[in-house]
Amino acid sequence: MKNIFLIVVIALLAVSCGPKGSAKTNFKIFSGAIIDPAVTFPGGLLVMGRSLDNTQSFILPYNSTLELTLQKGNWEFASIGWKGLNPMEGAQECAYQQANITTDSFSLTFNMTYANCLNTKTAQANYFSAPQYYNNTLSANGIPVGFKTLNVTECLPAMLGSCAAPVMPTSFKIDVLPHLQGISTTAAIGFSSNCVNPTAGAAATALSNLTPPWGGPTGFIGMRITTFTGANCSGIAKDYIFDHGFGNYLNNTFVDVNGVTQTRRGAPSTDPAAMFPILTQFNFLGTTATAPGTTTPGNLGDMYFVPVVSPGIPGVYYVLTGAMPPSSYTWTGMADGLSVKLFLEQ
Repeated sequence: MKNIFLIVVIALLAVSCGPKGSAKTNFKIFSGAIIDPAVTFPGGLLVMGRSLDNTQSFILPYNSTLELTLQKGNWEFASIGWKGLNPMEGAQECAYQQANITTDSFSLTFNMTYANCLNTKTAQANYFSAPQYYNNTLSANGIPVGFKTLNVTECLPAMLGSCAAPVMPTSFKIDVLPHLQGISTTAAIGFSSNCVNPTAGAAATALSNLTPPWGGPTGFIGMRITTFTGANCSGIAKDYIFDHGFGNYLNNTFVDVNGVTQTRRGAPSTDPAAMFPILTQFNFLGTTATAPGTTTPGNLGDMYFVPVVSPGIPGVYYVLTGAMPPSSYTWTGMADGLSVKLFLEQ
């Protein structure tokens, strides 16, 4: 089944009061074939851009009035649109395009497709989501499930590796970290989910319908999850910031506003039945067409992913278990689930 092609047009308009041949231009987004982005992507539309000389970049939610002053030169642009009814929920369509801006008036056409959400890599080989966090299984309406849903479990302090006495947060929300480098704007720059008062799953797992861009070791969209001790995102809040997305291991020490040294740790697991994360699984060795067989990796938890082989059949990932190589070890195959469990250390 072919994906439906939708178009987003990005126009770069000359500054009306600027000198002719200015080195800068105004960046204004408007919908092309998409008559109303709020209808096409009711779960939100995220827009990103970066100059290839790294002097300017942005990650912002779509806004019909958004206008930024950008320099001319080589750029890359990307976008993610969610089809669900709430922010960051439902299936997604993505786009990526490079462009050389040389004139005061410039237009760029994007094709928003489901496949782009998995297959796109930026000029720096970064991606929206590593393949183990994306599900190609077709939903009832014939489109890929896409980014896997987010489930959350909290572990006792210093217990992330074994997650002793797991509990689920009373409520939580996630947001894309707003990013502006070398650019200023008065537009709203935050993009957050609704507050989640989760449904309880097995092993103290908080279930949600959120489908974030998971990223991974080279993910380029920073994500934050905030847990709360009370319902409806009330009570004591605790932030966990994953600079490369929830698909990457978090181990960050910082000094808070009270001068107290805090450590935040978190890790995902693509095994829906996992009781705690495999902290060494982040040596992701890549994708392979078949089971890894006799391949000798370096560490327990090293992982290969075998993508979906046909529509409706999930992929499989293989994790090294047993003793450390070259002793006895086993590649253990696990069915690729529809969700990812994010473990957070309290």
